[in-house]
Amino acid sequence: MPTPDPSSEAVPLSAAAGGRYPGFDPDRAPNGRPWRRAAVLFLLYPRGDELYTVFMERTTTVATHQGQISLPGGAYEPSDASLRETALRETDEELGIPPEDVEILAELEPEYVAISGFLVSPYIGRLAAPPAFRPDPREVARVIEVPLAALLDPANYREEERGTYIRRSPIYQHGADEIWGATARMLVRILAHSAIVP
Repeated sequence: MPTPDPSSEAVPLSAAAGGRYPGFDPDRAPNGRPWRRAAVLFLLYPRGDELYTVFMERTTTVATHQGQISLPGGAYEPSDASLRETALRETDEELGIPPEDVEILAELEPEYVAISGFLVSPYIGRLAAPPAFRPDPREVARVIEVPLAALLDPANYREEERGTYIRRSPIYQHGADEIWGATARMLVRILAHSAIVP
């Protein structure tokens, strides 16, 4: 695995790309342990005449980020050939999406998630047809489908002071659901990527 690049301290959200924060250490998380690698997948697929993506509400029994809304994904395992494989495997395990159905469009710079000690690589993928979700009830409390247009609508975006290490968080609102924290920080960069076509 490549070693993360050091970064200067940053407090404003605009300067916090990649998840840097005051006291940031490129080698160790705040818990004192080396950063653990992980990967997530932002999955685009057609539903009717619109492009959609999917998030999931995590159960209250998973090891980290209980009850939060996240992209499908999880920790790298030694049996994974790459972080790309991690993202595809975890999406299959959590939502029942076969890896062979997913076309990977892009890999983004990783996000440091200080609260849990993960260094998360986001991937953008695409399905040719709407998926038939088979969520794992041990990990997924709820599947949340969101139109891409809703995420791109400025009316559904705001920033608030609510983070622990990076104090200011972007927030995407979809109905009663709030997507914030590291997932939202990755989402800001994902939605700005050239692979995203409304």
